[in-house]
Amino acid sequence: MDCIQHFIDAIKGDLPPDHELQKHVIYPGIKWDGRLLYIVDDDTTGQKIMMDLERMKRWKKTRYKIPHMRIFKNLEEVAETIERDHHAECAKYNPDGTLKDRPNSERPEAIRLAVMPTARHRSRRPAVVPRLER
Repeated sequence: MDCIQHFIDAIKGDLPPDHELQKHVIYPGIKWDGRLLYIVDDDTTGQKIMMDLERMKRWKKTRYKIPHMRIFKNLEEVAETIERDHHAECAKYNPDGTLKDRPNSERPEAIRLAVMPTARHRSRRPAVVPRLER
């Protein structure tokens, strides 16, 4: 129970003090391996909420940031999300269990497109930004 309380404290610690979920009884049901992504049960409302602590956004134009949250409509939607993630993870491996080679676009030395603002027009235009090799 101490481990679960640790997760609850960590999740609520990432919420602003006056956020409505601070008053709710939440229980972490699922944590993605290697990522700060939780599916929590909100016992107050009976909803299942996916909280992505890697994707934070500003809360009500304040200095606080909250995790990206997705409220599931039903348990089937939760199961679909888990199944989709499972298939994506399995697709990374060869049949013999070794990791597949990454495509060129995912390699660190690849050239990537970036969106850079221009000072004159305040618009965004794509520019090619090469990655520096070390």
